[in-house]
Amino acid sequence: MSDFNRTPVVPPRKVAELRNDPYAGYSGDLSIDNAMRAIGRGVVFGGPYLDELEAGTHAMVAPYIDPLLPDSWIPELPGRTLGERYDNALARQRGADKAFDEQHPYISEGLQRLGEEVSERALRLPPGMMTNIARGAVEGFGAGEGGFRNRTERAVHDAVEEALKGFGMGG
Repeated sequence: MSDFNRTPVVPPRKVAELRNDPYAGYSGDLSIDNAMRAIGRGVVFGGPYLDELEAGTHAMVAPYIDPLLPDSWIPELPGRTLGERYDNALARQRGADKAFDEQHPYISEGLQRLGEEVSERALRLPPGMMTNIARGAVEGFGAGEGGFRNRTERAVHDAVEEALKGFGMGG
């Protein structure tokens, strides 16, 4: 029987260590998990928020689920507070995406475009400049980092960029 009170042989990684690792321990291999994540990142109105949604969900359920699952499925999420767990989970999500994007750039881009096409057809978005502007704003808000102000600035920037593209192509 294991002695859970003794010091582990390999100390668990701290939150700061995972944030400093550009890939957060992920390899970026060509796997079903990475392929599905790439398709999900391409979805029109959810893709920019995917990493944050997954990180938030994992941060909330980790204290209850992690003790039940083997580490080979999902490594334990360190952090004493919800904020620490969220930052660590977000570093993992972005590390996995970055590793896959850098190791398989063409496959990743193709899968993201597939997710975009499928979601556009499923949502049946009307073609036109106003749809592109709204989509640019939503994607810009999701791609912005930091607080609400930074996200809003990015949303306005991307909406204006889409509008200028539309006027340029129309003129």
